[in-house]
Amino acid sequence: MAKQTINLGTTANDNTGDTLRAAGTKINANFDELYAQAFAEKVRLFDSGVGGIEFEGASANAFETQLIPTEPTQDNVITLPDSTGTVVLQSTTDTLYNKTIVDPALVHPDIYDSVGATNFYAFVPPTAEGMTKSINLNIPTLTDSDTLVTNTSTSTLTNKTINYPTVHDLTVNRLLDSNGAVSMDFIATSSAVNHFRFTNGAGASTSEIIMEPTGTAANVDLTIRAKGTGTVNLDASFSFKDSNYDLANMTLPGTAGVHYLNATSSLALLIDDGERGQVIQVANVNNGTVNITKSAGATYGFTPQGDSANAKVYIAPGGGFTAVYSPGDGTGKQGWFILGCDSDKGIGDRVHII
Repeated sequence: MAKQTINLGTTANDNTGDTLRAAGTKINANFDELYAQAFAEKVRLFDSGVGGIEFEGASANAFETQLIPTEPTQDNVITLPDSTGTVVLQSTTDTLYNKTIVDPALVHPDIYDSVGATNFYAFVPPTAEGMTKSINLNIPTLTDSDTLVTNTSTSTLTNKTINYPTVHDLTVNRLLDSNGAVSMDFIATSSAVNHFRFTNGAGASTSEIIMEPTGTAANVDLTIRAKGTGTVNLDASFSFKDSNYDLANMTLPGTAGVHYLNATSSLALLIDDGERGQVIQVANVNNGTVNITKSAGATYGFTPQGDSANAKVYIAPGGGFTAVYSPGDGTGKQGWFILGCDSDKGIGDRVHII
């Protein structure tokens, strides 16, 4: 109902205004509407165009608080809780307690350990260019309290299955098989500077896989050891690395195990000292005769004439021998021992120590 206004006339008692009855009717109508609003379950307030509800503070001044609704496009219900507290606004800084937030959209949330703390954990997603779609980060079902593992934190992982990892500088004590039994132990050496290296191979038909020592030392032995009275078994044929010798004064043994003497005419070669237990195999595969003399840097030559500076081995075409090196340790003879030598003159008539 629109407001009912009493017509007062032009001047007092000029009989041009409303009668007393008509005036009383308008007054009652106005009060009836006010009472209906005041004591109804819902109070309807109309925006007059200047604001909704205005609150004056303790001081009557130019500052007030207005409660103004946005022009509604539907019936809206805002419920006030049965509790005493402070209204939280969109852009104010507030501390919330005991709140359950369902399916929130958070932008760069910071997590503090307590109210008023200075330091915090910030959850920072990739840049907008790096986020090409919405992704769920699923938290597994937990049976007890647990700890998040981050990229640079030092953590201990328990009962984890890791598929196709790329691992750098892994610290391992032992490896277990799928049944939990120890498959490999890694024994640490104090101040170690050398280690083992695997190199895989390519090729559909033939390939080479390399297992070798590496590190800062120039020379590193590789020891394969059986346990107790066990033996090292090679379940296939094997071959030694070979070298080809066809020029004068080339020096054996180098890093090869098999040495092919491949000259069409007489050839003079040199041999250095070896390592304890080192074995070489020498074969003259061409038509030239070969003489092998110890090099200038060698201490010992061939036994049994290892103490002679001119001791050398003569190999006729088609001849060959196997030799093992012994440093002697100050007792007995030192140098290269030709295996199977039955006299000071060598094996048969194609290999001689002269």
